[in-house]
Amino acid sequence: MLIPNSILIVLSAVGLIHLSVHLINMGKYGVHYLKFKQFPLTKEEETISLLREDLRQKNQKIETLEQETEKMTLALLKHLS
Repeated sequence: MLIPNSILIVLSAVGLIHLSVHLINMGKYGVHYLKFKQFPLTKEEETISLLREDLRQKNQKIETLEQETEKMTLALLKHLS
């Protein structure tokens, strides 16, 4: 049984489009990897990363405020005694 020529042309066109989409995506990921030395994160991984960074910044701010409070307390105790 022979496959009609028109079906072969359509299927080969679909295959070429599919291949070109994959090559474009590989190019995008390759450029991103060369630029940042890691592959792009998924939305969930990016959200977790941003939340961790926000938590780290807040912890740093808390430590700074605790140090300032300690200094002010020591200055007040020194002033009172």
